Amino acid sequence: MDSPIGFRAPASAAIAHQWRLPIPSLPSMAVNPKKQARLMASLSDLASGNHHPDPLLQAALRSASLRFQESHRPAPLFVDPYASCFLTLDITPPSASTPYRLATKFIDDELLDRMNSVDELRQVVLLTDGMDTRPFRLKWKKSFAIYDVSPGSVFQFASQRLEGIGAKMSRTCMLLHVPSESSNIQELLCEKGFNGNRPSIWALQGLPLMTFASLNDVLFLVSSLAMKGCVFLGELPGWLIGTEFGNMVWPLIYYLTSFFCVKFYSLSFSFHPLCFLGCLTPPVLIAQAAAQKWLESLFMSHGFQVRVVDYAEVARKVNLDPPTEKFYSVLFVAEQLRFSDAQMERWRSEFQRLEEEGEEEGFEEL
Repeated sequence: MDSPIGFRAPASAAIAHQWRLPIPSLPSMAVNPKKQARLMASLSDLASGNHHPDPLLQAALRSASLRFQESHRPAPLFVDPYASCFLTLDITPPSASTPYRLATKFIDDELLDRMNSVDELRQVVLLTDGMDTRPFRLKWKKSFAIYDVSPGSVFQFASQRLEGIGAKMSRTCMLLHVPSESSNIQELLCEKGFNGNRPSIWALQGLPLMTFASLNDVLFLVSSLAMKGCVFLGELPGWLIGTEFGNMVWPLIYYLTSFFCVKFYSLSFSFHPLCFLGCLTPPVLIAQAAAQKWLESLFMSHGFQVRVVDYAEVARKVNLDPPTEKFYSVLFVAEQLRFSDAQMERWRSEFQRLEEEGEEEGFEEL
């Protein structure tokens, strides 16, 4: 598959694997200075409100706009003081998105809670859209190596903006970027210091995932590098759930819900639309159960035990009503049940050493 995003497992890995996430092609950053300058000029034009066909930057700017809006609410779920540096007055802000607000809050809290509760945890991998400001805005109480896997062009644009306003990370932390368009992401992470024999935590929000294959490959990447017991959490595009079998279960759920809500509203009832969800219970629950089972099977095939987190559960914790917007994303927390490639390699080396020592002892006895 022709795509600028991918990874190749290191030579020591037991399985050679190629990662290809099919996103629209971007001009290569490893070109002559004139072409690179034209690319950055185009990115600047888009950030100034001009139209540009780059959907990756558009999506990242939209998310930054949502974080900017949330930061200026009377009682924000989170504060992103850096989101404004990516935006200009010419950019039309998107409508407020309660699911995105809740997802960001959920991921922030999960990261902080787990980082503070595991003393040995020093590695964080963020799979992002390139404009994630968590390395700057979260309170990192310990020293961490933070790896950002994201589209290189967007990350470079965001880095220039952050540098322009003097954004600073904690002195005890180090940010390392790995372009998601690289063909050897797994190897690059290891070259930059990632150690599969040490605890790590992985968070997914914003990384372009457009097919089931891309999701499957992300799971392969995390499963290969994360040691046993590590946590992988985040937000998945819901429309990917079941796409391997052509079963769009999550869009079906929201379509059915919104369809019946419209019918009830047309009768001028003053009830909340979710009051009538009971009439949809059989098909909705069946679809949800099928999606949950499919997701569990997919994650388990890569060695993860996964739990789907309901948005209503997150909303209750922050004293908000469950979101009523139509959205297609799924929150999850997964635990690695397998050994990482590095752990397996270490075990094989140790087993080989013990075997050789045993042969030498046997020879001496003879």
